[in-house]
Amino acid sequence: MFYYDLAFAHVFNADLRIAQNAAAHNLVLYKHFDEKRNDFTGTFNLDNLKTFVDTYAFPIVMPYNGRAIERVFQQDNPTLFLFSNSNEASLAAEKAFAASAEENRGKIVFSISKPDENFENQEKLAQYIGVNTAQVPALLLVHSSDQVLKYKFTASEITVATINQFVSDYLSGKLQTYLKSEDIPATNDEPVKVLVGNSFDDLVINSNKDVLVQFYAPWVGHGKKFAPILEAVAKKLSLNHNHNIIIAKIDYTANDVPGVNIRRFPTIKFYQNGNKSTPLDFEDDRTEEDILKFLKEKTTFPWVEMNQEL
Repeated sequence: MFYYDLAFAHVFNADLRIAQNAAAHNLVLYKHFDEKRNDFTGTFNLDNLKTFVDTYAFPIVMPYNGRAIERVFQQDNPTLFLFSNSNEASLAAEKAFAASAEENRGKIVFSISKPDENFENQEKLAQYIGVNTAQVPALLLVHSSDQVLKYKFTASEITVATINQFVSDYLSGKLQTYLKSEDIPATNDEPVKVLVGNSFDDLVINSNKDVLVQFYAPWVGHGKKFAPILEAVAKKLSLNHNHNIIIAKIDYTANDVPGVNIRRFPTIKFYQNGNKSTPLDFEDDRTEEDILKFLKEKTTFPWVEMNQEL
């Protein structure tokens, strides 16, 4: 963890130490929120100092902003999110959330997302982790490490007791991960196949074909520009009888895939038949020519040369 937003200083003036009611060789954290001040009382070593700073240098309940994004998704801290607005139920949930955060301080991060603070941040977070902002207050626990693990709060009421129990169950490993998925399409006969969370294993992992998958987010412009290129590739493969290569796409903001952690959009992975557990990343230029060249080189099946007139 980086502490670029903290200032570190020595005080050698005895009068200032006395005025601040600080013991000799004491460490004091001053801040503009919560208690305003915290005194370190443990044994001086690196681990204890880091724990002290990580526990007290951030608000007990962090508003979901750039600093929270860094702490949650870049530093891999388990975080309980409360999605809230100004309705009566949300206000009651916020009080319970704050009280539980105080009781569970240092165990996990508590963060609140409200539309009046940054509507764009709230909507992107909600889409990314699978929360319907029309149905708030809502709680979801997220741990972003090698993959984004999510745990859904299912109690009928948001109270201090139910939140505390939820946190306790998470810390003791009793919770099951939550995987979101759109409905499986009734038809899927377009050149680029549509994947959802509940169909990914059937159409990709358990398929006996090679599958090129685009993981996209609807709000990212690059993904929209790439869509016609991907469709053109799929049509050429079909017309040239390369039927053992499937082109597919999945809205990663609306669907979870176990074992897959996408951090930028769009991301393209190639799942080779017989080696689905270690997909290849496509990182060349996203042109029709480069994708076809990549597929020709990486496919596990005999390649049928392209008809240039198609």
